[in-house]
Amino acid sequence: MKTRSSDDFGAPSEAVGAKKRQKYAVVAQEYLLKEKCGDVPCRFDVVEIEDDRINHIENAFSI
Repeated sequence: MKTRSSDDFGAPSEAVGAKKRQKYAVVAQEYLLKEKCGDVPCRFDVVEIEDDRINHIENAFSI
């Protein structure tokens, strides 16, 4: 979940860029290997909160 107090730097979801997505993907893959889950699909959702609005972006990216 990502929140911001203003839109000066874009929407909260924009903070989940390529570098951050890659980090999440690596950690998820390491976890799946550790738990012996094999090659299972893994999706990532992003939740952004702006003022009183909640935006749930399902399947924002996957590995």
